[in-house]
Amino acid sequence: MRIAIMLDRLSQGGYAKAACEEVRNLNKMGHKAELLIIMREKYDEYRFNDFLKGIKVRFLSDYFPKIFRKSFKFPFFSFFSLFHLTSSLVVHKSLKKNEFDIIVAHGTYTYFAVHAIYKKLGIPYVLFIWDPISYILPKAYKKGSVLRFVLPILTFFGKKLDKKIIKDSLGIITCSKVHMNFFKQLSKNKVYVSYPGCFPMSKITPPGDYILAVTKWDIGKRPDIILDAYKLLPKKLKLIVAGFWVRKSVKDDFLKKVNDYGLSDWVEVQGPADKKKLRELYSNARILIHPLFEAFGMICLEAAECGCSFIIPKGSGVNDIFSSDEAFFPKEHDVISYAKYLSMVINNKKLAEVMGKRAWHKSKKYTWMEHTKSLLKCVNSVLKCTRKR
Repeated sequence: MRIAIMLDRLSQGGYAKAACEEVRNLNKMGHKAELLIIMREKYDEYRFNDFLKGIKVRFLSDYFPKIFRKSFKFPFFSFFSLFHLTSSLVVHKSLKKNEFDIIVAHGTYTYFAVHAIYKKLGIPYVLFIWDPISYILPKAYKKGSVLRFVLPILTFFGKKLDKKIIKDSLGIITCSKVHMNFFKQLSKNKVYVSYPGCFPMSKITPPGDYILAVTKWDIGKRPDIILDAYKLLPKKLKLIVAGFWVRKSVKDDFLKKVNDYGLSDWVEVQGPADKKKLRELYSNARILIHPLFEAFGMICLEAAECGCSFIIPKGSGVNDIFSSDEAFFPKEHDVISYAKYLSMVINNKKLAEVMGKRAWHKSKKYTWMEHTKSLLKCVNSVLKCTRKR
């Protein structure tokens, strides 16, 4: 089968890693797969060299007229850019009719381009949606953003757009059960779950002596919640906060709070980490802490593959596959519970080791190859339903 996996852009995040591994494993399975990326943004490419290695990649914007290769993020938005709209006018020129049997498009805003391809070239598509727009908006912009003042209006139109996007797609794939009911309410199209994958280590080491927090930090990611819990601990381990900071203001606010809480000697802020560095951080951490509810929570699965247990809000997508035997699941923003769980592993290294080992064993069931097989089942089901129409 000829399958294209589509991204809007290369960026830090689980869905970009997933797309690269889907292409790699589909080719291993004997299919002809290619990664299509709508907009080339050179400053992000170097971060994905490891993931892009050995797979066929096409940047569709390279085939656009020069005027359509320019883009900018809409003011105050973290994700939505001009090219998401303008690419739909010319994106079909970068492909040939019947070049692929189906396109799997990751990300909600990718809809505009992939739907245009379907209309112009007749190539069917399925959307892999991690979070609907009406869910992202309040999570990302409720606090600390100018957009919070018009959030009810944006969310209203976001839900309208969600309905159109989901209705137009031939099928929806998602990363967990978190949004299943929402998708089913908006469309009669089938909704499928395909859990992300990981690379379980062949062997693991005992946990180290620091707490780890790592993600793409931006407005709405709330690193302050980690500090609120951390300052309550009577006994502390070093806290390492790693990852890419989207806005300097978010990092500055975090560092100011570190200083205000008198935690400068305990908190170390590191920058983005490549795959090798991340594995090192996970392998030597006592535990990973994540402050926000997630549709899945890729960093937790990545931590588990290295034998590191984690703390993430209850009901996050990763809770579908991990239980309280392997990780901790407090209520979102429950600072007291976060502090309690941190104290448990700080005072009992053996507990962290046992839970980390259990998480590692569980992660072995969720490799990227298993994810790709699951994705392929969803794709085949969508195509089967399409042929019946």
